[in-house]
Amino acid sequence: MFHWSDLFIVIFLWIAWSWSLPEDAPAKWLVNHVAKLISWLGLWHSWRMFAPNPTSTTRRLVVLVEYADGSKYEWRPPGTLPEGAWPAFLHSRFRKFTDNASAGKAKGLQWSMADYAVRRFDKLLGGNRSLTHVAIVEESWDVHFAQEPASGVAEPRRKVLFEQRTTDGVLK
Repeated sequence: MFHWSDLFIVIFLWIAWSWSLPEDAPAKWLVNHVAKLISWLGLWHSWRMFAPNPTSTTRRLVVLVEYADGSKYEWRPPGTLPEGAWPAFLHSRFRKFTDNASAGKAKGLQWSMADYAVRRFDKLLGGNRSLTHVAIVEESWDVHFAQEPASGVAEPRRKVLFEQRTTDGVLK
């Protein structure tokens, strides 16, 4: 008996197959028409997924915001902590964003992310607080494919990607 999920699997396999074809291939031409949707859904792939040495690090980002009154807050991009179907989808959806923010390849991305978090807290807390410090921190863990998971949760390595202290309460 044919199930709707079988159709999804067939469509996904066709997308994965045609995604890396040469530009002049008919299947590539077809998939290019829906490439934005495919990327938005997180159904695209890169050869790093299938490489003999796949990515061996899991990363997530956190924006740390501190105000003059000593209060501290943290904001994480959507899907940072996948715990269920929808958050797992968001995690896959935003993983390229995390990669680009961590690599610093997209000029202004880290500043924009910090600014978004500050504006978000201003809206939630009221805009009468004086900002003193903003930092974007990458948390990462090594992935060991050949080993059983450790019994405890390992502490992540932390690396500051962006940091700004303010004297006038404004992110510049």
